[in-house]
Amino acid sequence: AEEADEEELVSDLETIKEASELTLSNLKRAAELVKSFKRTSIDQSVETKRLFDISEVIRDLMISLNNKFRQTEIGINVDCPEKLNIYGYPGAISQILTNLMMNSLIYGFEDGKLSGKISIQVQLKDDMVYLDYGDTGQGMDEAVVKKLFEPFFTTRRARGGTGLGMYICYNIVTSRLKGTIACESSPGMGTQFHITFPVEKIGGETYPQKIRSG
Repeated sequence: AEEADEEELVSDLETIKEASELTLSNLKRAAELVKSFKRTSIDQSVETKRLFDISEVIRDLMISLNNKFRQTEIGINVDCPEKLNIYGYPGAISQILTNLMMNSLIYGFEDGKLSGKISIQVQLKDDMVYLDYGDTGQGMDEAVVKKLFEPFFTTRRARGGTGLGMYICYNIVTSRLKGTIACESSPGMGTQFHITFPVEKIGGETYPQKIRSG
């Protein structure tokens, strides 16, 4: 009987240990989620320039949008150098990518009913940042592409579309980032956005720079 009690106690302790580890893991995930939401919401509401790691902004955005995409069969691939320090508006980058990803989800993949891929690539060349975004969704015809950046243009007026998402993207890129944005798309061939903007200079130094660790 004593041996049985000892085995039961060991089993109970193992169960408690597993439950504690699971709870700790969930708490860590929750803390990371809250931290990323906080950074994202602050960046999107405060317009002051600061140094920021563009790869971190993208990671935070992936966490904040996870709930929108986790029930879908849409794969997301991000190709961005780690620790790439940029001086500017992190909220602008976050807002642009949020609008593009939600546009893909709603229009390109029919509210997530279709499967496919989204790709985000960030490069630095000759003091210019190149942000290329693409999806393998349904695509758009030439007439839609031509009007895409016009205010209040939407193909879903009857279903609540405001037609402001791409207009906001265009204004953020051209006005705040002093850059350019172009779209390529055709029915059945997906959609690509090509965004470029100049690197900021402060104190005689050019950014982005690699963040020095330690």
